[in-house]
Amino acid sequence: MTTPTPDTATTGTGDSGQVAVRVRGLIKKFATLDATITAADDIDLDIPAGSITAVTGASGSGKSTLLHLIGALDAPDAGTIEVFGTTVSQLHGRALADYRGSIGFVFQRFNLLPTLTVLDNVTAAALPRHRRRADTKERAHDLLAAVGLNGREHTLATRLSGGQQQRVAIARALINEPRLLLADEPTGNLDSTTGTGIVELLFDLREQRGTTILFATHDPTLARRADRTISIKDGQLQGRE
Repeated sequence: MTTPTPDTATTGTGDSGQVAVRVRGLIKKFATLDATITAADDIDLDIPAGSITAVTGASGSGKSTLLHLIGALDAPDAGTIEVFGTTVSQLHGRALADYRGSIGFVFQRFNLLPTLTVLDNVTAAALPRHRRRADTKERAHDLLAAVGLNGREHTLATRLSGGQQQRVAIARALINEPRLLLADEPTGNLDSTTGTGIVELLFDLREQRGTTILFATHDPTLARRADRTISIKDGQLQGRE
């Protein structure tokens, strides 16, 4: 197996020169009835702070696994993950919960609560100890305006279009002011025009807030819009395109 060095995989750094995500020797395997699948195969990777990085590859290549491991939604079998200097792979209990709450997640299927309004979906994700309820609602209103949903705050999430629901999901992901946003196929359930709009929104948010964004996609057109593109095949990092 040949794995690129971190410099090969992520040539260049963000504006600050800081590394947001540092992955070393990452391994994750899943057992099935027929075989053991290696979804992350000794991955080394650096993601510069303030950058937008696309992770590409075929279905089942390991894109989602990489994001889930960085976001601590799953635990690696081996290796280390550092996010802004915190060794995520060593966190447990309350510290792990705090870390998960500090990361923004955007998923392909939106994962909105159907019985809640747009505003309530966004505020429900807020960490209560970070701000007063009034501050949370004010920030949620600001975020919904930023994603183009001003005036739809009291609409049930199920009454929105797919593109609008994804915009709610992005606002929800930003409610805790994350330094890192992880998006797993954020345009996968959307038509090409709406998907392009979502990508434009992510770029705008990076420019406005300096958020580091890592998103998985199978669409090469969308991937080319990123600052850098990383390809994964059979759990192995193929390098930067």
